[in-house]
Amino acid sequence: MKITTRILKDTMHSLKIILMSETMFDTAMDIAQHAHTGQIRRGDKSPYITHPMRVYGITQRFGYSKKAQIAAIVHDAIEDAPDPEQITDLVRRRLPNILPIVQAVTKQKGAVYLDYISKISGPALQVKLSDMLHNLMDAPSPRQKIKYRRALEMIHDAHGGVPQEINPQHWDELLQVTRDR
Repeated sequence: MKITTRILKDTMHSLKIILMSETMFDTAMDIAQHAHTGQIRRGDKSPYITHPMRVYGITQRFGYSKKAQIAAIVHDAIEDAPDPEQITDLVRRRLPNILPIVQAVTKQKGAVYLDYISKISGPALQVKLSDMLHNLMDAPSPRQKIKYRRALEMIHDAHGGVPQEINPQHWDELLQVTRDR
């Protein structure tokens, strides 16, 4: 009887996590679609919402946490929205545990890129490097490759190697793409 009760509790806990993830996914999608309505990607002219979805896929592929995956969906929402305060408030109310990650990857206007990059860590770094990888997969300019290569060098130096929270395969892909000419 005790074993059955424990199994039931464990199953209920797992189900709760799955349902919470699905709800968070739907919420993140709603926010991202709202923030990116009518926006188009520069490179391939696809609807902008395809970018956060691909970044989400990259976070999944490298086994990052559900929080990082959900944050990937809304990672550009504050920065790119016509009304950033409205989107910040939406994320604060509907995805409060995701907001710090999104704020960490949101580059403030006027911030120096390498200074901004140097302050990112944890799940936010996973999301930012996933964002970088997708941007590099979409016909990057030589200038963009150099910018990202410098960022990777700075991150590497600051952490004394590949950051612990980054999947080594992810890091290797980034290095490969930034070295390709």
